[in-house]
Amino acid sequence: MAYGAYLAAKDAGREKNIKFVGIDGLPQEDATWVEQGLLAGTFMYPTPRTRASRSFTRN
Repeated sequence: MAYGAYLAAKDAGREKNIKFVGIDGLPQEDATWVEQGLLAGTFMYPTPRTRASRSFTRN
């Protein structure tokens, strides 16, 4: 959604006046957009599904 907000702001010519931050997006895409300077940052945290997957692979 942060990238969509960026695109909407870009269409309006306002993208340089706003900082966009993603939350729980796709890790590869969000990281790429941060590196490209399109997003100011992103937050990711493990979901219960991620924790269950890690637990399953450890046992």
